[in-house]
Amino acid sequence: MGQPEFNQMSSTGRVVEGAGGRTYVISPPDPAAYPSRAAAAGNAARDVHCLGVCEMNLIESLLMRVNSLASWLSVRDITLKSGSSRDDVLRRSAWVNVSRGDREAELLLWESGEAEFSSSDPKGGITQEHYEIESVSGLGLVLGRLLGSID
Repeated sequence: MGQPEFNQMSSTGRVVEGAGGRTYVISPPDPAAYPSRAAAAGNAARDVHCLGVCEMNLIESLLMRVNSLASWLSVRDITLKSGSSRDDVLRRSAWVNVSRGDREAELLLWESGEAEFSSSDPKGGITQEHYEIESVSGLGLVLGRLLGSID
């Protein structure tokens, strides 16, 4: 997406057809998902990662993905707990905890993209890993690691 298309989407809240004739949308529709660079330069800057002309909020992305998985996880007897810090704290964060039987895993993600992952296994083993998440796909990989650790 070029800067003109991004600016048009940011100001109108409407999807613009891409140069290749393809259109992608965010569901549910939300004009706030396309924050302007001006807003990102203000107070919202601490919540938004700028990757070229694409901007994302890691905290909201994590919680949205987890909430969309809730029913799928419950069918598989996986307990899910999640939450986030208040918006007015200096360094916002979100956490996700999943458990199944005697396995448990947790992910703590800060708005900077830093993340701490920990899991325990039935034999008492504990795994701890640090991640630097810089993209939506990176977030997906870490969530996959989280869910895979309780299988």
